Amino acid sequence: MLDFSSSVRIKAGMADVLGSLERCGHLALFDSMRADMLAMSASTMDRLLRFDRKAMALKGRATTKPGTLLKSQIQVRRGTEW
Repeated sequence: MLDFSSSVRIKAGMADVLGSLERCGHLALFDSMRADMLAMSASTMDRLLRFDRKAMALKGRATTKPGTLLKSQIQVRRGTEW
């Protein structure tokens, strides 16, 4: 729903998101818990979301390097006739 938004953006939209989740029946909060969530600072959100964001991070990077074997077999048109 929030797609890994920064905690500053999450804090700005927290009231709208909580309201939507409660209206749709996806979330039921006590008034005290709702007040605590709305009063939470952005840095506290970062601390609480740290492990979830780390688990969802991309793992591994592509290590393919361009090679000359295939490059030499592909003809490229350079603006002149072949």
